[in-house]
Amino acid sequence: MGIIRRALADIRGASPVVIGVEPGSPAEQAGRRPGDVIAQLGGYTNFGVAELQRALQQARRSVRLTLQRDNAIVQAQLAA
Repeated sequence: MGIIRRALADIRGASPVVIGVEPGSPAEQAGRRPGDVIAQLGGYTNFGVAELQRALQQARRSVRLTLQRDNAIVQAQLAA
C-alpha cells in the first residue's frame, strides 16, 4: 500500500496518521502525504492501526478513506 502509519499516542480510538509514503507506491500515486490523518476507514470512525492494516490487506480493489489534511476533509480511495 505504501503508507507508513502510527497511532496518535497509541491510544485506542485515536486516528492513525500517515508519517511517510513509499516512493512509487499506490499511496504516493493517490496523493497521500505525511501528516494526513485517517479519520474514517470505509465509513467507520472507531478503528486503530491493527484494523487499518487488516482492511488494507483484505481489500480486493480499494479502500475508501476520509482524511483530514491542513484543516480540510479529503475523500480518497486507496488501491489494494
